[in-house]
Amino acid sequence: MSARPVQQQHDTAGVAEMTDQLMAASLADSTDTKRTAVARNCRFFQLRACKFGDACAFRHDDKQVNMKACWFFQRSGSCKFGDGCKFLHQDRRTNPTIKKSNVSSAHFSTIDKSKTGDRDQRTTGNMNSSVGGEKHNHSRCISRRKLLCVDALNFGRGFFCGSTRNICNARVCVRKFVFAARSSGYEPEVFLDAQSSTEETIKKWRKRREAEVRTGKKGVVHGMTEIIGDCFRENGVTVHYSVEDNDDTMASHAAHRQGDVLSQDRDFFRYHPRPYRVFEGFNIKHGKLHLNVHTNNTPKAGVSCRPLAPTAITTASTDPMLIGLLNSRRYIRGVPCAGLVKERGNTHSLFRPLRQAMYARLAPRFQKEDEKNLSIEEEFPCWNDANGKVEWKVTQVEALAKHDKLLSDPAKAVEAFGSLRQTDSPTDVVDVWMCCLEIIRQANPEGPSLLELFTTSAGSPGLSMKPTSKTKNYPSPHFRN
Repeated sequence: MSARPVQQQHDTAGVAEMTDQLMAASLADSTDTKRTAVARNCRFFQLRACKFGDACAFRHDDKQVNMKACWFFQRSGSCKFGDGCKFLHQDRRTNPTIKKSNVSSAHFSTIDKSKTGDRDQRTTGNMNSSVGGEKHNHSRCISRRKLLCVDALNFGRGFFCGSTRNICNARVCVRKFVFAARSSGYEPEVFLDAQSSTEETIKKWRKRREAEVRTGKKGVVHGMTEIIGDCFRENGVTVHYSVEDNDDTMASHAAHRQGDVLSQDRDFFRYHPRPYRVFEGFNIKHGKLHLNVHTNNTPKAGVSCRPLAPTAITTASTDPMLIGLLNSRRYIRGVPCAGLVKERGNTHSLFRPLRQAMYARLAPRFQKEDEKNLSIEEEFPCWNDANGKVEWKVTQVEALAKHDKLLSDPAKAVEAFGSLRQTDSPTDVVDVWMCCLEIIRQANPEGPSLLELFTTSAGSPGLSMKPTSKTKNYPSPHFRN
């Protein structure tokens, strides 16, 4: 009677073994049928790393292994086609066997690179599409974003959205640009000219200022360079002030930090080698940044080629203009309010007493030990009614703390020196205010920025802080949908 349970135990084991064999056969048949029906490829098999082997529910095709890499996935970590993409999704940092040449020709090139000899000579079928594709986690992809070196003053008027005196427009448009760039896989960094250093650039600058005096028109707000920098800085963007040539600086950073350049200037094509791309414009659609490649990839006539700097050129984090001018004891400026210069003189001359107080406040930083009084040579363009020409007047000005209290009260300073009238246009009012606020900002280098000073003064008459109907207030980059 004891043998009967043993026999049942053996029968049970046999049935279990037979059942396992039948299930395995059934699973293999169903897997083959399922794999045949499924259209998607196995991404892990492409990398020779699928752990399921023949039991995988996705298609295993040996032709996939040598397929080209997806440029969008390598660039930003995402692709709008997802698993349906016909190119390989794999990060070059985790799989260095993927060649860069495959990446550069995956989605962009419609002309054989060997025929052109230059990557920038390709026509771009999808170059103007957004770089990002799908939305992705900010913290995961911040390190994957590609550097975009922005020549911000090239697009200064665009950031003001048609109204060059409406600071609020600039804040909204800059925030919109930064949001779109980061959503598209780029991390923008702004480069601004700190000062004109070469004789050629100084001559061009003087001619432009003289034209503003003659015509009585100025296309941009006074202090636009610092305003644009402040707008980007409040959105967490790194702002570089170029102490050397701005083009040389941008090209060196783009080349040595594996970035691209956004500038309308064709001089960026004079550098060799040139491992970066140059874009001449952009559009923002549905929160994505669409970059437009340069249609002419040759430098301007007469511009000689030059090698890149061996390393990324050092820049300043804050505008060094005032420090440079005080060290040289020269303060050369243009005309803040071109519309009033023929009638009331250069606005810089009107605010000279306030600037003397600024010199007195900064004297301990720049005054020499054997120097009793700090003296600055000021030079501004003025209109001469007698001969109908523009003249540059040079005046030696000493530091004087008489009006030091006005450096803390912009409204009283404008009232005292601005010479504003009720009939003055809003454009002239804004330029006079910006001239005053710039002096106050220079007198307090560690204090509020020029943008912050203007914002706190927005309640004063004539100062507009409301965006026009052409702008749309996009959410902050820290609060994404």
